[in-house]
Amino acid sequence: MGVVVELCGLPGSGKSALAAHTCTALLRLGVDAVVADLPVSAAAPAWARIRRKVLASALAAAAEPVATTRAGRGVARSRPAPRDGLGLLAQWLTVQRLHQSARARPGVWLLEEGLVQTVWSLMLRAPARGADPVGLLEVRPPDLLVVVQAPLDVLLRRLDDRPSRHSRTQRLAADRRGAELERGLLLLDRLVDTVPGERITVPNDGSVPIAELGRHTAERVLRAVQAGGRAS
Repeated sequence: MGVVVELCGLPGSGKSALAAHTCTALLRLGVDAVVADLPVSAAAPAWARIRRKVLASALAAAAEPVATTRAGRGVARSRPAPRDGLGLLAQWLTVQRLHQSARARPGVWLLEEGLVQTVWSLMLRAPARGADPVGLLEVRPPDLLVVVQAPLDVLLRRLDDRPSRHSRTQRLAADRRGAELERGLLLLDRLVDTVPGERITVPNDGSVPIAELGRHTAERVLRAVQAGGRAS
C-alpha cells in the first residue's frame, strides 16, 4: 500500500519546489517516490492538463459514485462561480483518482495540490458562505500532511517575481494581495485543524536552500512513514 503525502500552503510558499526536492531526496534515500500530480499541475501544458483531469475525473466518478455525488453537493453549497466550481470539482476528483492509484502501489506519493489545497481554494473563493471541509476531506485524507509556511512579505515578493500567473492571488491588484493572503492563512489554519492523521510543518522563508530543505523534509517524511508502519 502506498503512502500519500500532501503539501499544502499559501501561494508562494514553495510547495512545488519543495515537493520536487523532497522527492529527489527520498529517491536518494532508497525510497520509491514520485510527485504524483505533476502531470496535472500548472507546470504541464494547459491542453494536456485539462485532458488528463477530464479522464481522471471520469474514472474517479465511476469508481466512487457516492463520494462523487457528495463532493458535488459540497462544492455546490459553497456557491462558487460556475467555472470555479467545475474546475475545483474536477481537481478534487483527479486527486481522488491519484489516491486510488497510490493505495494500490507501494512507495511515497507526493501531491503539490491535493485534497486539502483544493478545499482551501474552494473556501477562499467563497469565503462568505464557506465550504464543507469535513465532507470533502473525509473520503481519502492524506496519510501525512506537510504544511509549508512563509512570512507574508516573503510570499508577496515571490508572487511578484513569479513569471507565470496561474495563482488567483497573484492576479489580484498589488494592494489586495496582502489581505487575500491574510484571509487565506486564517482559512488554511482552520482547515488543517480538521484533517486527521499526522502533520509536519516546514518553514520556508528562504533562509535555508530549497535543496537542503527538501532533504530535511524527506528525512521527516521517512521517519513518519516508518513510525506508522507503512510500506515505503
